[in-house]
Amino acid sequence: KGSCSFANKYFSYNGGWAAGVMQGRGTLTLADGSQYDGAFEKGEMTGAGLRRWATGASYSGQFVQGELHGTGVHISAEGAQYDGQWVAGKRHGHGVFMSTSGDRYTGAFVNHRQSGVGTMHYSSGDVFHGEWADNVRSGEGKMTFADGATLSGRWSADVPHGRCSYSTDNGYCYYGDFVRGVATSAATHLAVAAYQEPASLLLLSKMSTGGSAALTAGDGDLCIAVSILPFADGAAPTVPTFSAAVSVPEGSAEIVWDDALTVDIPAGTRRPAVARLELRKGEGVVATASFSLDAPYAPSREAAKHSRTTARLSLNGGGGEAAPIVLDISYALALAPLPTSAQAGDETGHAEAVAEDPRGEPADAAKDDPGVAPEEPPSISAIGGCAMPPLALRCLRADDVEIQPAKVHPETHEVEEEAKYEQRLFEVPEEGGRCLGVTLSARVPSEPATDAPGDPNATQLKTWHLGEVLSSRDGTAVARLMAPEDAPAGKLQLRICDATPPEVLERLAIPLIEDVVIEVEMEARPSGACEN
Repeated sequence: KGSCSFANKYFSYNGGWAAGVMQGRGTLTLADGSQYDGAFEKGEMTGAGLRRWATGASYSGQFVQGELHGTGVHISAEGAQYDGQWVAGKRHGHGVFMSTSGDRYTGAFVNHRQSGVGTMHYSSGDVFHGEWADNVRSGEGKMTFADGATLSGRWSADVPHGRCSYSTDNGYCYYGDFVRGVATSAATHLAVAAYQEPASLLLLSKMSTGGSAALTAGDGDLCIAVSILPFADGAAPTVPTFSAAVSVPEGSAEIVWDDALTVDIPAGTRRPAVARLELRKGEGVVATASFSLDAPYAPSREAAKHSRTTARLSLNGGGGEAAPIVLDISYALALAPLPTSAQAGDETGHAEAVAEDPRGEPADAAKDDPGVAPEEPPSISAIGGCAMPPLALRCLRADDVEIQPAKVHPETHEVEEEAKYEQRLFEVPEEGGRCLGVTLSARVPSEPATDAPGDPNATQLKTWHLGEVLSSRDGTAVARLMAPEDAPAGKLQLRICDATPPEVLERLAIPLIEDVVIEVEMEARPSGACEN
């Protein structure tokens, strides 16, 4: 062992020697403050050691002939850290790299760069697992965002490129093509049409009522009549459907109807439908009640067997001080069977200008689909506090379609007339769950200031938020809205806007769909209208 100051004053050494060269354990110090402390072999830094640079960077690990080679931990002057395999001074093999921003990559390195399969944990909470090339995402991979959304598929130059799938926890989904990070099959337009609710069925099973003086008085058997009310006064309810009559046992504490009862709900009945029940004894009506059918609609009568809803109703008599009669019912709702020759616009619930069954059809579109021309949205009428006419909402993609080819001179080949194009709208089965917010606005008299008289003719814009609807990949999304009770009579504006979260638009590089405005002729709510 010993110390040596070389002819080149830049270096000094203290440690082991053999045959006149550095050998074994030693410390090599450079004039700029850099230092190596570790193993030497035949005068070269070879083996395990610790090197510190004047910049503040350091490396602890294996060396071969002065190069970082083997496994070791490198910490840059800025604080970035790599722990893994090295070849000839470069990150190569498997390792873990932690950037100064807090991003952590675990996986393969080639020639000092992230290449191969690896996982990046971003400081934002996002995680990408997949293939890399030259420090960027390239190949198959999956990004899981901090908010739970996922984007998986083909990547190139650090962005989605090719077939990819994106989905969020709140219902948005996209499965389609990306080009340089842009989702090319996403919707660009919103089509709105009037919608007719399909015919459906109210399936009543067990019904029971407790004993009552009103039920035991007089002669006649008890039965229940059920009809469906229109959405507002002035129209007749459906023809009642009757349960089987039962006799009232002497001193009975409970009267039970075990027979099933099926009530037709006509197509076009606004949801939630309202049913009216009448408890009849002989020719007279003992008590009545109306209730809203809020249960979900099963796709078939068979499926409805597994989705029963129970309700307790108070049936009020025709007068006097008699207490209400309590009626317990069990019911379900189901879509009525489709006619075998159903056509768009008939009782199956098709929307105008929307040729698809509301229960969904296969999303396969013909390759030569010419699309449909954009149409003006409908105008509707409504009554304050009542169900508004349902609307069919479809998110579509707009493309320019050639409807007349260019006219070219047969000899000179000069274009005599340019080709003509027309905008058409196409289905977007690749996308679903676009959030569509619905608001209603009207100008109402301004509220005067408390400290000064106001202009009696001044008005202000009042807006009611009516809800949100998610677009459907399988076809029509139906907006079932209630008009505000305080909505003024006159012409109002119903606005449907794209309320898709900004992070979805940013990640897929797609623009907002333009708002659609519908004119609403609002009537003031008459006394007793729309009440259950």
